[in-house]
Amino acid sequence: MGDTGKPAGAQTQPPDSEGIFDSGPELHGECDKSDRPPKANGLRDRSSKAMTQVARQIESEIVPRLMLALKQHSSQPKPASIKMPAIVGADVDEFVRLLLSHDDAIATSFVDALRDRGVTVKAIYLDLLTPAARQLGDMWVADSIDFVNVTLGLGRLQQVLHDLSRNFNPQAGTYDPSRRALLACAPGEQHTFGLLMVTEFMRHEGWDVTVHSTMSYDDIVDSVSNDWYAVVGLSLSCDATADRVADVIRDLRSESQNKSLGIMVGGRKFLDDPAFAEKVGADAVGADGAQAAAEAERLLDLRQKHC
Repeated sequence: MGDTGKPAGAQTQPPDSEGIFDSGPELHGECDKSDRPPKANGLRDRSSKAMTQVARQIESEIVPRLMLALKQHSSQPKPASIKMPAIVGADVDEFVRLLLSHDDAIATSFVDALRDRGVTVKAIYLDLLTPAARQLGDMWVADSIDFVNVTLGLGRLQQVLHDLSRNFNPQAGTYDPSRRALLACAPGEQHTFGLLMVTEFMRHEGWDVTVHSTMSYDDIVDSVSNDWYAVVGLSLSCDATADRVADVIRDLRSESQNKSLGIMVGGRKFLDDPAFAEKVGADAVGADGAQAAAEAERLLDLRQKHC
């Protein structure tokens, strides 16, 4: 606390208050003792005894009651924490409509309005952008929108993601070399939004992430043989190259500079068929960006414990 300018031990009182422990204005030089008539000795003695009794009463009764009251007040249950605003299905539907019918600025304004409502960036990633991307994919599969529109919608979605990233990821700095990850899409994948989302969450957790969305399987294997990575993540949505995934994962383990390489998979193929991940020899499945980042941490911890 700052210096009040008062001598040590001096009492500070609020304005217009009566100081219970104040012995009189003369202690503050507010009047001159010489202007007062002297007190009789008997009166002085009775006053001293009375003050002593008051002091003892304060010490023995009032102070303990105050302490008890303070203790009871501090033990009162605290009010429940305020629940953060949630994103609902109607928000996702409206956001998808804006992505398909308006430009980037409108979609960004919609997200800004959610943030003004108190929604966190993480909640926007998980509860708005991810289901919006999934809904666009479902609409394409159902032929309710064509390839051009779904591509435009996903492009606008990626722009929103890019705009939010500076509010989500830490400032650029020196990364721990043991936290290097390679993320790649299976060859021929048309849409890479899910991979970008995983990248955002992993970078938020301090990972040094290299992303490749147009590499062949051979290029992916060459990458881990030329550079050291703790984790490799593969995204697979369609069945076109699914039959090669097990061979690629085996080659990744064989050629990797890191013989304890963790391999994580994600994408619609693995979400539709959870057993497929174990079948191809993957170590973990990331259903969304947050889970993928958590699984990467788990794989890193396992590797460090066995080193």
